Amino acid sequence: MAALEHAAAGGWEGRRCVVGKVSNAAVQAKVRARERRMLLETDRQAQEDRIDEATAQVIVAVDEIAAAQTTRAAAVAAAQAVFDSAVAAADAASAASVSAAELRIGVSLRALTAEKLPGSRIAELTELSAVDVRRLSKDPAAAAGPAATDTAGSAGPAATDTAGSAGPAATDTAAGPAAKDGGAAVVAGAVPVAVAG
Repeated sequence: MAALEHAAAGGWEGRRCVVGKVSNAAVQAKVRARERRMLLETDRQAQEDRIDEATAQVIVAVDEIAAAQTTRAAAVAAAQAVFDSAVAAADAASAASVSAAELRIGVSLRALTAEKLPGSRIAELTELSAVDVRRLSKDPAAAAGPAATDTAGSAGPAATDTAGSAGPAATDTAAGPAAKDGGAAVVAGAVPVAVAG
């Protein structure tokens, strides 16, 4: 108020001085407001940049984890395939070795049996159980023989019976009654006729 009163007392010159001071203050206030806004925007931009950077790091790490898990799964699958193949080969080799060894054992057990040794004595000598002695003593060829014989000869008697089943009937049907009755055919229901001579 004092400045206005002083300006009013001083005329137009004083008024221009007061207006100039007010304008300068407004300009300075705007400058300060702009600076403050720019500072806030700068802080906000910096914050957004930090957020983006942290988020990007998380995304990259998650992708790395997924890639590692995929690589591990592929490696495990490949190793499992190799393992399965190795186990199958080992099983086959073991089965072949066991079969060959049991065949040799069987030959030796049958040789001991041929020496009139009882099964208990053979089990004691070989340290095999009685069950294994009986199982391994069996001759594979002899075990397969009766089955093969039965299979091969299963059709023989049946074929013979089939072939011969029509024989008597066919003979009786063809000439049996006529031959038995002296050559005269006997028909059911007909009156017998004496044959001259």
